[in-house]
Amino acid sequence: MLRNTLKLVLAFCTTIAACQAPRSSDPRFETALQKVWAFYGATTEAPEVEAVTGTSLDCGQGNAFLVPGPNNTQVCAAGAHYPGTRLIRIALPKPTKASATALAHELAHQLQEDQGLPDDYQHVSQAFQPGGIVGAANAMLQADGE
Repeated sequence: MLRNTLKLVLAFCTTIAACQAPRSSDPRFETALQKVWAFYGATTEAPEVEAVTGTSLDCGQGNAFLVPGPNNTQVCAAGAHYPGTRLIRIALPKPTKASATALAHELAHQLQEDQGLPDDYQHVSQAFQPGGIVGAANAMLQADGE
């Protein structure tokens, strides 16, 4: 179910990355994805981003979706990173700018995985703190109108 998204096969170029296949199931995320990934200084290929929309937004008053949590529970989240899969999912409840989503946050989780750092689902690392790279990436996207 996680990967039953439309796969785009046409090459896509942006001004900040070489031509490559799109990595997002929603074209509105593609430019923002590439901008944030470059902003982070990532040297690996960006992960796939799946936009979660419509009836799949089944919690948080229709603004989030359920993901596996600790002790066989489920947690309501606006985004999710799936370690080892190079897949992140982002809630997109309505036409929303990328800076108002969990895109930069979940990309930071992927970046940490790529760097061999331990999972930081407690969000204690500097990346997730005020003044960290997640906030800076969202500010960059806002400044770019994304």
